[in-house]
Amino acid sequence: MLGVEQVAHPGAVLRLQRRRLRGGLGDEAPRGDLRVGDTGQGDVEERVHFNRLTDVNEQLVRGRAHLYFGHQFATKAAKALPDHAVQHYVDTLAADPATLRCSFAFYRALDTTIAQNQRRAGRPLTLPV
Repeated sequence: MLGVEQVAHPGAVLRLQRRRLRGGLGDEAPRGDLRVGDTGQGDVEERVHFNRLTDVNEQLVRGRAHLYFGHQFATKAAKALPDHAVQHYVDTLAADPATLRCSFAFYRALDTTIAQNQRRAGRPLTLPV
């Protein structure tokens, strides 16, 4: 996650982010007190909301992919990955703007995914699991 101290106008970025995030994830509205750098639930929410943005996230990460994704792997991975694996992944994301855009697509599709999962939960699977 890019910290507030890493952007030129941190207050403006946070205000823009909050305005663009109206609607939240699924049935929940976004919290009004999102905090950058919070080590608790706010950090997770901030990262998800940041990743869902339409363009500004890509603009902020482009040229800084090693900083952003390196931090994600260092602080969010359940098990530390070898440096060469992180380097390969980040190099791949940084090499092409379309690849970087696709890395955020999962988060942008969350509303659709949540709605699909809610519909699917209403009917049993036809195959044994």
